[in-house]
Amino acid sequence: RLAQILSAVGASARGRDITIHPTRFVLQNGFLRYEDMQMDVGDNPINFRGVIGLDKSLNMTVTLPYTLDGTTARVGKKTRGTRISLPLTGTLDKPRLDVGKFLEQQLKQQLEQKLREGLEELFK
Repeated sequence: RLAQILSAVGASARGRDITIHPTRFVLQNGFLRYEDMQMDVGDNPINFRGVIGLDKSLNMTVTLPYTLDGTTARVGKKTRGTRISLPLTGTLDKPRLDVGKFLEQQLKQQLEQKLREGLEELFK
């Protein structure tokens, strides 16, 4: 199942060491919740937060080691730029990344930034 989730986020564990950092989990009302589970695949950090249902449902966010600036985060090194986060839904057996939601969020942020810049220029 881990291989399926890693595959969904564009990572492969083949030939790489995987380190899972200590993570605080809460099991309540049939859901396993956690705020930040870092999994290092080789020297690339992948962070998970959200909820896994005992029915295998996923409602999570995955933060990839890749940034919007085109750089790759490395374990133990400072990362320049904002890492890409994607919604992870579906089930443990069939995980789905919502790339459309990511693109929608990015477009919205870019439009807001351009609007701010335009208003600042207008009111100088």
